[in-house]
Amino acid sequence: LIMVAFSSPLLPNTILFLVPTAGAAIDSHPRVDKVACTGATEIGKLTLTAAGTSNAMRVTLEMGGKSPLVIFDDADVDEAVEIAYGALFANMGQGCCAGTRTFV
Repeated sequence: LIMVAFSSPLLPNTILFLVPTAGAAIDSHPRVDKVACTGATEIGKLTLTAAGTSNAMRVTLEMGGKSPLVIFDDADVDEAVEIAYGALFANMGQGCCAGTRTFV
């Protein structure tokens, strides 16, 4: 799969990887021009280090964000609870903008 992805220099390629060794191989490959990574801060550090030691490719990281949800005093409490629950647990809490903090 990786060889096919790198076969055309004219097309941008997207590869979703779940195996750490695959990610490390892509992050440090000299023919990769850019890496975008969404995940834990530790993985972002590894991605940035590997990318910098290969060909200084461009890197975009979305790491461990904490998206706040603000509930004002004039809000409908029942509706606010439903929205807060959905904001946190949609996609099992694995979204890059999951509402992990709530301010009331």
